[in-house]
Amino acid sequence: MMEFTLSRAVMSVCALMLLAALGPLLQTHADARMDDEAASIAESFDSLLVSVSRSGASMVLDCSRILPSEDWTLELDEGRVTVSDGERSHLRPLEAPYGGGRMTLDSGSAVRISAEERGGELHLQKVEAISCNASASLSTSPWSL
Repeated sequence: MMEFTLSRAVMSVCALMLLAALGPLLQTHADARMDDEAASIAESFDSLLVSVSRSGASMVLDCSRILPSEDWTLELDEGRVTVSDGERSHLRPLEAPYGGGRMTLDSGSAVRISAEERGGELHLQKVEAISCNASASLSTSPWSL
């Protein structure tokens, strides 16, 4: 009986030592995954801004659609975008022609993105609510096509 108890105690100690050795490795993997996600968000946001600038369009973006959680923020400054998860930040130079001041967006933010002309400088403005002016009755008869 004593041998059985000692073998279980030794096994428990070995398992704790293994977990202690794997802890930093798992944390490094989690940090790399978060860095990749922040880089992807920054790249996607910059690509969106470039597309709006090239088209001369206007759109409203709900930031909760691009930021993974409430802890994350996206900060725009002239020539760069910074994505932060509360602990670490990822900085990316902007390819989009944004010359406005510093703007910080979180998951509760909505922002209007517009360009006055194709290839023109972008204008960003925070908005309080997103509304839609679509018609509630869509006619699908062949004569309406």
